[in-house]
Amino acid sequence: MFRKKAIVLAFMMSLFVVGVLPAAQAAPAQAAVKSGAPIPTDVDSIKQAGYSHADMSSVPLFGSREEDRPVLKRLAAILKRIAAKAELYTREEPVDGMESFFGNDVDITFSDGTSTSLTLTHPDTLTFYYADASYRAKDAAAVEELNNMFHNPDQTTISSTTPRIGDKIVLKGNDAGFESGTLTVFLVQGGSYQSFTSVKGVAFPAKRALLIHRAPITHARYNTAFQLPAFGEASDGTLQPVKPGEWSLVYSTGWLQSGREVKIAAPAAPQLSINGVLVSDSAMKPITHQGRIMLPLRSLSVSFGWPVQWDHVNKRVLIGTSAAVAEAEGNKGSGKSISLWVKGKRIKSDTAPIIVKGSVYVPLRTVAEAFGFGIAWTPETRSAHLLFKPALLSVEAYAKDQQQQLIVKAVNDYAAALNARDEKRLAALFSSTAKPAPGLQSIGNRLIVSIRDIKFEARNEGKNMLAYVTFAYLFDENGNTESTQGIVFGLENGNWRILDVD
Repeated sequence: MFRKKAIVLAFMMSLFVVGVLPAAQAAPAQAAVKSGAPIPTDVDSIKQAGYSHADMSSVPLFGSREEDRPVLKRLAAILKRIAAKAELYTREEPVDGMESFFGNDVDITFSDGTSTSLTLTHPDTLTFYYADASYRAKDAAAVEELNNMFHNPDQTTISSTTPRIGDKIVLKGNDAGFESGTLTVFLVQGGSYQSFTSVKGVAFPAKRALLIHRAPITHARYNTAFQLPAFGEASDGTLQPVKPGEWSLVYSTGWLQSGREVKIAAPAAPQLSINGVLVSDSAMKPITHQGRIMLPLRSLSVSFGWPVQWDHVNKRVLIGTSAAVAEAEGNKGSGKSISLWVKGKRIKSDTAPIIVKGSVYVPLRTVAEAFGFGIAWTPETRSAHLLFKPALLSVEAYAKDQQQQLIVKAVNDYAAALNARDEKRLAALFSSTAKPAPGLQSIGNRLIVSIRDIKFEARNEGKNMLAYVTFAYLFDENGNTESTQGIVFGLENGNWRILDVD
């Protein structure tokens, strides 16, 4: 881990009031002894390395990043050279606090878990601490090369500071500091900033902020593209509208937080969001008709897995309904206006469905009422929002097998936690020794529409259970509409917890 010198600055400044910082060790001064240092010197032993000066840090280098290997080979060669000439060292004079804070350090973490910091104290001298001993080496060439080996992070770039809702935003930077992690992007309006932990366990830059995007960090770098949404997640877990106006776009790496001022404009056309995700598929885009928002029914049906038929003779849209059932209800269709049938019942609406370019469009509110969706409308941005809950497994169907019933309930909770992007709820479903998977930053906008199937397989003489679960998806970035995953469960303190997800 890199040292965050800014954290200790206040402490050191307090020490300047009474003088200088005392030596870290109270051992009596002793003559330097030639010994050599047992520090690792092979390039494969270096996990991470970086350069720091005061509260500024370089872009770190990683052993797992192929592009960094040439520089790490040079670093390994320097380590080998200074290790051979290093002397055991005990500082006799007091440490100057300002000199320590503003000094130049090369921080190295090794693959065996150990670490060291090469302090470039003078143009020809460096010191370091390793394996409970302090060392000093004179090597002017090494000091010069180390001072020029690393690079400062680039200024994070944002593709637009005047976007419309629905526009693509590209955010790119290399200042994350860690090998892996999560980039969180927020919108904040007015006021001061004070860190706040949301109900889902996410660190918000302010209580009033709206979370609009997550992305993975790899080798301290992020390069993410996303549509500016019409709704963002508030710290209380609710979805709130993004309205036109002045905002601060704040991005956090978990180590560093920064932001840019942006001016957001209303979208050029009506927008549809589902569970906070802006619909980008043109086949699902809404239209306006007589002042009403109309949604393309077939595209919605396919996305949610609804069985849909078009009775062109009687102009009936049949969802989960056979023509025979509709006729038995005494309606063969007038042939003049389109009727909508859902699960054997005719859905009434004050605005009839219409056909546009061969597609049937149904009023937004009619769709919401027919399928039990929540609905919101933001007039400033002409944005409609549908909120659905995934179709889960029936817990009662497994009442004869308590073990399976408990696992079905856990699988249902797992799907709901993923859809809600609830880190705290997701972590509670996993074993204390397991890392929740998948990472929320890696699934993009993917939503689980339903759990279509589950099969069980006992493992480890019944101590573990493998559940093969088939999920149906919406908004998967790879275009997948379903997948089957293996979820391994084990008992922990009498409860079934997730051990692994394939």
